[in-house]
Parts: sequence; structure tokens; C-alpha cells
Amino acid sequence: MELVFRRACLAESSLIARPTQVYTNDSVTSFVGENIEFLQQIASNSDNID
Repeated sequence: MELVFRRACLAESSLIARPTQVYTNDSVTSFVGENIEFLQQIASNSDNID
């Protein structure tokens, strides 16, 4: 995790989690047991970014 300081008040700080691992589509399909075309369709759909 990374410690981030707010410029307005240095006394206040917060922790921000950041990604530490990246998986390929092929790896994810084996983890979840779905086919790659289905997962690519989900990943490319901008409505799923919420």
C-alpha cells in the first residue's frame, strides 16, 4: 500500500491500495472456468466499469 498525503493538510493521510498482480485472459479463464470469448466480451463492455 502507498501512503498518500493531502496537500491541504499534511496531518491527514490515507492509504491507497494499488494492483500488485496482473493476469492474462488465458489465466483468468482457467481460474473461473469460463471460455475466453465470454470474458473478453465482458471486459470490452464499457457498462461493466462501474
